[in-house]
Amino acid sequence: MGSQSFWISSYASPEQAGLIRCCFNPEKGFETEGVYTGFTNPSYVLEHPELPVLYSVEEKTEGAVCAWEIDRGSLKLLTWISTDGADPCYLSLSEDKQWLYAANYSSGSVTCFRLNESGIPNERTDQCHHWGSGPRKDWQETAHAHCAFTRQNRLFVCDLGMDEIVIYENDWGELRVSGRLKTPAGSGPRHLAIHPAHPELLYCVTELDSTVLVWKEDESGTFSLIQQIPMIPMGYSGDNTAAAIRFTENGNNLLVSHRG
Repeated sequence: MGSQSFWISSYASPEQAGLIRCCFNPEKGFETEGVYTGFTNPSYVLEHPELPVLYSVEEKTEGAVCAWEIDRGSLKLLTWISTDGADPCYLSLSEDKQWLYAANYSSGSVTCFRLNESGIPNERTDQCHHWGSGPRKDWQETAHAHCAFTRQNRLFVCDLGMDEIVIYENDWGELRVSGRLKTPAGSGPRHLAIHPAHPELLYCVTELDSTVLVWKEDESGTFSLIQQIPMIPMGYSGDNTAAAIRFTENGNNLLVSHRG
């Protein structure tokens, strides 16, 4: 394995180092390639897979998405556009790279942006709001969109507050609900992953009860829950919340992160 570069994002004021560009070299370890200021709470970032563009959120009451040009180690602001929602916390690109999606946590909504040929979001085309709550009043007093995940030309939005994954179709910028997957009451679905060799399988990590849920989609488009895998050992009594879920590139390992 050669060197791999990656971004570290954080909560920060514009005077602080909101983004750090790092590199992992198997022989030298971790190295810092760049430290960047001028951001407000860039808690989630996404690099375009083909263009020199980096997207970041501004996770605050009046949320926004920024697009930055990556130019020889520097970042140049290309555009700033409001998500029309509170506390955006997740970004994803459609598979055709024509649309950018943002999940707004506190307002329980998902926003769709049209991208131009340079990968810049220049129009907010639609926004969908969720309404509902769950049994955990400390976390689920209202809807909380936590993830907007693209899979086979559909958008899957985890809502931690409603214990639900809402499935959308994108009709030229207009989002339409095409399905819903319920998770156990009080589980708090957070993030999603798909197996690189088995796209019919959908994996969800639940933040509040630290479980991995696995659905299988059949040829008719119906999802069946086939596994519920606890992430913490039997008898554990301490606090724990789960966060990220990712597959290794070869699909042999599924990684999940804990906070607790």
